[in-house]
Amino acid sequence: MVETEFASRGKKLQIAFEIELGQSILGFIQSNLGISILPKIFISQMSEDVKAIPFSDVRLNRQISLLARAEAVNRQLLSLFRSS
Repeated sequence: MVETEFASRGKKLQIAFEIELGQSILGFIQSNLGISILPKIFISQMSEDVKAIPFSDVRLNRQISLLARAEAVNRQLLSLFRSS
C-alpha cells in the first residue's frame, strides 16, 4: 500500500527490514537504526528524542476488522459501528 503510493509519485522505497511488531519498530528508530511509517497510535509510545512528522497529502485507506469469539459481542460491535 505505501509502496504503491510512493510509486505513484515516482519514488521508490529502499526497504532494509520489514518488522511486524510496533514496539520493535520503535526500538529500531530509538536506536537510530532507521525510520518508519506508522499509524498515529504509536506517537504516544515514542521517546522524547524521536520526532513524528505527519503526512498531509496521502491518499491511503486501510480496512480493518474486529473479531470476537462470542456471537453476543459480535452483535454489540456491529451495532456500535452501524450507529456511528
